[in-house]
Amino acid sequence: MRQWSRFLVLLAFLLPYLRSTASADEARLRCTADTSVSSYSGEADSNYGQSSRLRLKGIQMIALFQFDTAPIKGWKIDSAKLYLRYASAERKLRTLGLSTISAPWTEGTGSGEKKSGETCFAWREQGNARWAGRDTDFTDVSYTAGNTLAAYANIEDKADGWFAVSVDPRIVNAMAAGLSYGMAVSDEKGQTSANNDVYSREQNNSQPYLVVTGHAEALPVPASIIGLNASPDPRHAAFDMGAAKLIFSSPPGALGYRIKYRGTALISEVQLPRHAVPYAISGMQQTVTLMGLPPGGIPTSSVSVTAINAQGIAGPETSTAVIFSSTKFKPAPLTARALPGANIQEPRPGATGLRIWAYPDTEKAHPISGNLLEEAGAGAYAGATVGTYRRGNPVWDGKAVRLFAARDEIVAFNLLVESAAGGTQGITLRTPESLAGSAGAIRPTVSVFREWYVRDGEWFPEACVPLTVDFDIPAADNHVTGQKNQSILVELLVPADAKPGLYIGEIGVTANGKIDRVPLRLEVNSLILPNTLSFDISLNTYGTVGGPFGIDDRTPEYRALERDYHRLAHAHRSTLAPLGYSHSGRVSSNYAPPLMGDGAQMRISDWSSWDAQFGPYLDGSAFKGLPRDGVPITHLYTPFHEAWPADINKHYRYTPTIRDYPATITEHALNAPPIEEAMDRPFAEAFTSVVRQWARHMHEKGWTKTQLQLYQNDKNYYKDPKMGGHGTSWWLLDEPNFRDDWLALAYFARLFRQGMKDYPDVPMVHREDVSRPQWQRDYLDYLVDLMVVSGEIYTKGPRLREMREKVGMRYWNYGEANPVKQTNLTAEAWAVRAWLAGADAIVPWQSVGEDANYEKADPTALILPGKRFGIIGPIATLRLKALRRAQQDVEYLIQLAAKRGWDREQAAAAIAGLLKLQGALEKNSDDDAGRYRFGALHEADFDALRRAVADATTVR
Repeated sequence: MRQWSRFLVLLAFLLPYLRSTASADEARLRCTADTSVSSYSGEADSNYGQSSRLRLKGIQMIALFQFDTAPIKGWKIDSAKLYLRYASAERKLRTLGLSTISAPWTEGTGSGEKKSGETCFAWREQGNARWAGRDTDFTDVSYTAGNTLAAYANIEDKADGWFAVSVDPRIVNAMAAGLSYGMAVSDEKGQTSANNDVYSREQNNSQPYLVVTGHAEALPVPASIIGLNASPDPRHAAFDMGAAKLIFSSPPGALGYRIKYRGTALISEVQLPRHAVPYAISGMQQTVTLMGLPPGGIPTSSVSVTAINAQGIAGPETSTAVIFSSTKFKPAPLTARALPGANIQEPRPGATGLRIWAYPDTEKAHPISGNLLEEAGAGAYAGATVGTYRRGNPVWDGKAVRLFAARDEIVAFNLLVESAAGGTQGITLRTPESLAGSAGAIRPTVSVFREWYVRDGEWFPEACVPLTVDFDIPAADNHVTGQKNQSILVELLVPADAKPGLYIGEIGVTANGKIDRVPLRLEVNSLILPNTLSFDISLNTYGTVGGPFGIDDRTPEYRALERDYHRLAHAHRSTLAPLGYSHSGRVSSNYAPPLMGDGAQMRISDWSSWDAQFGPYLDGSAFKGLPRDGVPITHLYTPFHEAWPADINKHYRYTPTIRDYPATITEHALNAPPIEEAMDRPFAEAFTSVVRQWARHMHEKGWTKTQLQLYQNDKNYYKDPKMGGHGTSWWLLDEPNFRDDWLALAYFARLFRQGMKDYPDVPMVHREDVSRPQWQRDYLDYLVDLMVVSGEIYTKGPRLREMREKVGMRYWNYGEANPVKQTNLTAEAWAVRAWLAGADAIVPWQSVGEDANYEKADPTALILPGKRFGIIGPIATLRLKALRRAQQDVEYLIQLAAKRGWDREQAAAAIAGLLKLQGALEKNSDDDAGRYRFGALHEADFDALRRAVADATTVR
């Protein structure tokens, strides 16, 4: 009996080893820490470490777990499952996302409140340390960002509220090997908006746990790192820190790495943070950037890389010396030449009885008080006379108009004409045909506009009505009660062949049978603005422009009208971008050519109408006689979307049983198959076939200078009866939020790329408009060319930089134009700030207004119909002209950066003393495009900027 007992003890000891050779072992890993992080507005600083419930809700709330991996030490892992128990009646989970975490965190002591030093969404340690450095949050260390692994799996419902989800063994290996700080878990069907609560480890008998299947089996120790090379990396150097680049190949059996370095100024070795270290890709060359290093010039004692296998076993350390790059050159701040001071006296009435003075084109004067909004402020704008701008400002020295411009630049100013008698009729304005200079005369193209006032609390100048006859004060048609002055906008296009220097002329103002002469002085600098735009203003609009005129978009009259709108945008160094399809799938006439056939046999049957409408924009002939004559538009939307060329309603193999909104969206999220399975093969074949024909046609026509954009605007919101109820999209293709949205975009992108691949000379571009680029993960890597980003472009710099360097992403910045009651300097600041932040364009999300906007102010109405003034065509607002001013300012900066060899960060440092561009993005909701509000802005600062940049760029 005693021998039998000894045998049983020995058997129990040997059993794990015997089973490892015959069948898998199973270990239940207890949860040692858990918490939630919330991205929801107002909760990003909250800690949930002691809450008995964890919420899984789309991108709003994510759960974090740590497990005791000691029981699986030395195991080869076959599979794993996470077990969670519902803690609420709302149970709408289907697919979970699981991710490694590349920064340390602690559970914390909070139950949904802000806790200093504790983990939350915005901070690894609230108030002390961000997750991965400045401008980062939890999204920078999870779900493929910050060198993390991610996987997705559907849940398995179990008894008594429990459910399980398979966990990718790589994630478990990473935790066991010390290469991940636990695991993140997310609800990937966030479109259900469900509050899916699960119990945390604080709830007895309902704690999360991880079941791992595998067996004890020693994995080979990784070999030495292959081909380690280290070199300075000036590209990633900062103004105060150097950088280095490591290139090496992974040895077989490696899961990850440990990287350490020692700089000449460092006392001890420093280990590179996990978020900066990639996982191993066997046999592939990998690059690691070491940033934030002491500036070098002297070799370090060592930079070492060690491979680590899935069991945490480290291979031999491989070291090399490296010279860290020196710090990035920081330009000295630019300074501007001082301008003459203001005249002592304010302007007096001249021979005509009118008082005349000038003020900048981006500023606003009240039609009764004459006060400038930018000088007096909103409170005093309509009150008693205040300020000194009448005596002198950037375009007025008290006696003469003074302008500063590059060649091929449009420079403008406001001429304020005040009737001292309380009313004057029949005022005429005569502009000079030429300006005299020491190097000869020049003949600038001059345009003059009467400014139309719109009431938004107070009266503000807004619409620019071409002035071809005389004008009256007060204007009979504008109905400004008590109007005492009229602002006139005068703009000059400086000839490209003008020689730098000073040119002089005068403006004549006639009234009451007499004339006042206003001197005009134009200083032309040495710059020449390019005809091909280096920075774009994309004037987005939805549908066609014929509505205010009652013109059907199927007629030749419409085609002529649309061309006038494009010409107006082009003349303002902008691009009109009408989207020719609707949320219901309707395509406006001619915006898509006619089709015949189905599936792979679908063909474009006739290009003639489309070519007649759009060809002149693509070859530039539509812009004959304008500034930048013959230059094609920069970009054009293609009509490709889920309802064209093939209609999703005929090809989507999922039909909901619930029709009510939003329940139908929830049902679709939980029950529909992946988009590749739901969309039938003929849809994909038709889409790819027509893209191929599109690319071939553009190639044959030679229309290869315009971006042809795949832009998918539709949203599942439009299935809501309140939004029309006719939406064709099951996903948020514009401003995507959730995994299904990103996967749908990826599906269309693959079809698009498959169709265009044989025509590399045709710039067909996949564009994606997003409010939250940090949630994109790797879904669209190498599938998107252009990301149009909201205000996150200013707050998610590290993530956007990672995407730019990894996949070659380019960025534009979208938002809403400034309200009429706000200074137009906002537009100027927006463009400059966006370019400095990395954007190559700004996009006012809506730009075409209606006749009603002459009476009712609307921030989206940048172009207005001229019908009430007898114009069959559009007219510009001052806000559109401010965007032109903004575009030209950026052209100045681009030339400066090119001349000096600076990047945008260096350009920003150079002009920091001239402009204060720290602004706030105002949004009504997460889906709101938002609008920018800056602090005190003055045209004098922008004028100084242009003068300083021109001086710094001039070849001497």
